Amino acid sequence: PLCAYLSLSLSLSIYIYIYIKIKIKIYIYNYIKKKKRMEYKKDRQKIIASFLGIFLLLLSPFSFAHECRIAGYAYAIDCIEFATQNENYFDVTAFKVSATVRYPRPEAIIWIPDGLVLNASERAPSMISTLSRVRSQRDFLWLELQSQQKKILQACNPDAHLTRLKVADMANRIDPLQSPELLMNCQKSIAKLNDLNQFSYESIAKVYENTRKKLGLQQVVVVAEGRGAAIALAWQQLAPKAIRFSVLDSPVFYKLDFNIEQAVSQENALKAVFNACRKSVRCNKSYPNPQGDFLTIIEKLPQTIYLKDPLTLQTTTLEMTDQLFLQGMQYLLRTPSRAKTLPMLLASTQSGDWQPFIGMLSLGWSKKNNEANFGLYLLETCNRFDESEAARA
Repeated sequence: PLCAYLSLSLSLSIYIYIYIKIKIKIYIYNYIKKKKRMEYKKDRQKIIASFLGIFLLLLSPFSFAHECRIAGYAYAIDCIEFATQNENYFDVTAFKVSATVRYPRPEAIIWIPDGLVLNASERAPSMISTLSRVRSQRDFLWLELQSQQKKILQACNPDAHLTRLKVADMANRIDPLQSPELLMNCQKSIAKLNDLNQFSYESIAKVYENTRKKLGLQQVVVVAEGRGAAIALAWQQLAPKAIRFSVLDSPVFYKLDFNIEQAVSQENALKAVFNACRKSVRCNKSYPNPQGDFLTIIEKLPQTIYLKDPLTLQTTTLEMTDQLFLQGMQYLLRTPSRAKTLPMLLASTQSGDWQPFIGMLSLGWSKKNNEANFGLYLLETCNRFDESEAARA
């Protein structure tokens, strides 16, 4: 009986061992099969998503974009150039800085700078830095507009005017619009356009709306500065569903007097520079009274200064007037990176060294693709001036 019991127990143990082993193998096999099936499903989803992404990318206008770089920004960005509809008279270059997160929000930020004459790409690095927290989750775009009437507006180009006269006068470079001949030729050219409404806020808003459609953007967030605020409001009226919300920074609408509002805007920008220097320990220690330096410079003008031409490096003289000096200040205030240098520039200028001030102004003399900028500036200014006069009447 004992041998039979041991034999039965051994047989049962072997049977249980084999049964458990088979079950474990079956479980492992099913687990591996299920895992492979899930992996295959995931791989299939990735493949489909990749093909779908490539297909959508091919449909996107930015698939035809090329990489480009702008001064002051360390990374390459996307650029795409195209012409607007014939009724809008502009060639458009769209610049895009992609969001840093993997899945950005669908509403891109479109920044509208202050005025057509402003080279938006010069100020763009400062705006990218200012909006860094918001921009990390959204694509950031801006446009640069060039008139399609370049041949007509060529007469408004100061460089062409100076080349024709064979003049390299530094005063004309600081304030190109002080030349009566240049203004007269530009006025004749503008008269050939017949209609200034193409440079109205509503017309420029159409350019932004057509660009939004061309880029395939459903909704956008608009950030507008200064005179760009009027363009943003005109765009909001033109296509209210296209804009999720707008942010207007220091809006200027020229509802009163054109000259007064322009002067107030520049004064506020200069006060902001002085206040920023006062709050900075390093700046306040190095340049304790930039406002006093500014007023002292104004009191000493006009005066004849001797300096080296930044382009030719030849010693030359310049009759510096208060109007010429303030024109240079206005140019520096347009770009935050240059405006930050004003306390240093004013301190050196007040001490009699004008070279740093003139050298900073010379950075704009060699700008490319600015043939039509002054023509656009005059057109925009004339159009806004007429609107402000009509509003006052």
